[in-house]
Amino acid sequence: MVKLSIIIPTYNSSATIQKLMASILNQDCDFNYEIICIDDGSTDDTWSILSEYSLKSDQVRSYKQRNQKQAAARNNGLKHATGKYVMFADADDFWRPGLLKQVFLTENKLTIFGIEKKYKSERVFEVKSALTASTTPQEILQNYLAKNLEMDVGVWNKVFLRKLIEEKQLAFTNENFFEDSLFVLDYLSEMTPADINYVEKPLYVLIKQGHTTTSHFSPDIINKSNRYYRIVKQRLVASRLDQRQIDALLIALRSRLLIHVSHHYIQYSPTWSANWEKNFLQESMKTTPVLKNNLLSMKYKVSWIGLRYFPRVYKLLYRKYKPSLS
Repeated sequence: MVKLSIIIPTYNSSATIQKLMASILNQDCDFNYEIICIDDGSTDDTWSILSEYSLKSDQVRSYKQRNQKQAAARNNGLKHATGKYVMFADADDFWRPGLLKQVFLTENKLTIFGIEKKYKSERVFEVKSALTASTTPQEILQNYLAKNLEMDVGVWNKVFLRKLIEEKQLAFTNENFFEDSLFVLDYLSEMTPADINYVEKPLYVLIKQGHTTTSHFSPDIINKSNRYYRIVKQRLVASRLDQRQIDALLIALRSRLLIHVSHHYIQYSPTWSANWEKNFLQESMKTTPVLKNNLLSMKYKVSWIGLRYFPRVYKLLYRKYKPSLS
């Protein structure tokens, strides 16, 4: 019986996939697991590398699809999964030794473990989830949407119960923008605090420099961000939160999304300018609701002030201190 299915979407990953596969296959554990690789129409040697792994190991199964992006590849992987639990990994990242032993010390509906974000010249660790302070299902959603770290919204540092994914018909959507966030949000909507196990160790290494999904400008990012906001708003209306809580959450979420979009433009858009930044934030949201919002941390309030009123200075600081400002 297979206890765990590990789903890996790949696209032109020949330079990195072997490091990830070795980090998984060399794990020391006492249960059966399968690795399901979904090649998303690679044009390099990725498929031949995956085929070789499949031939050498019964644990590895590889499937090929036309290029449909990461969300579709993950959904395809879920269709082939047979394990009681499901994990995800990205082809340009890797696992630390001992990951499987440490995340399966207890079995819960959800396990969240820490990450190491590896930049070109810096390493940033996130090991304490923003969800740990949650005492009710409502607080889980509040902390997730208003206080999340990158480790909270990603799927690659979590262990999911496959039965629950299938029962609730959860899938990756939203045109590969924040698809992790929506999937995790929908899964968390079925959780109580007692259902979640936390392992506060950086066991997943997230390669940030040159990451395939974050290293180029997306001209449609504003539309995708707005769509994500609308979907989350629909989820909140259907939740058990009262209107006052929903309103506060939406302000926090909206301002964080606008800051995220601004960071994307600063880093990748050749047309970014200080005037564009000022107009973008002014037209999108007033400053007062941001500063008065009790759910937003001081970091985001300071970022809003910097982007809205001192964009040139903010841009210089962002490029110098990006990991801490993102």
